[in-house]
Amino acid sequence: SDTPPIAIRMVASNPTGYVQVMNTYVEAADDSCTNSVFRLIGGTNSTLASSGDSSWEGLDVNTPYPLMRPFDAQRKAAA
Repeated sequence: SDTPPIAIRMVASNPTGYVQVMNTYVEAADDSCTNSVFRLIGGTNSTLASSGDSSWEGLDVNTPYPLMRPFDAQRKAAA
């Protein structure tokens, strides 16, 4: 009952267009203990399939959600 709450964020994505990927992050202090950053926790299906996306690892928790990922434009053009 004296334990502080832990903020957990679950991020679902579909990087390949075929398989849903779920990553779970916890909000943790960075190395300088001045900012809260995302830390990947637990094993995910994507990690087990060797196609994991830990792109939020180490980002500040106030970082806006990216609407397009780095290779989305090329994937769209190739389709």
